[in-house]
Amino acid sequence: MLFAVIFDSSFETCYALIEHVWDSFELFKKELDKKFKELGVINTSVREFSHLQNDENYTTTNDMFLIIKYALQNPIFRELI
Repeated sequence: MLFAVIFDSSFETCYALIEHVWDSFELFKKELDKKFKELGVINTSVREFSHLQNDENYTTTNDMFLIIKYALQNPIFRELI
């Protein structure tokens, strides 16, 4: 499932994972925003996951660096990539 989320950007898989772990997108967003703040990710906004481009979803290369730097601390993530 994580492989599909990371490499295929599967809309259905993302929502299934979110609903399984957090019960709703709103709860996931709260946790995501909290983690972003903790990591210093200040120029990223995720409002929805879909295959359609959405101007409310954006990031910067610096924020992506901070997110990936954090993700690389997870051995499962490192194994997947």
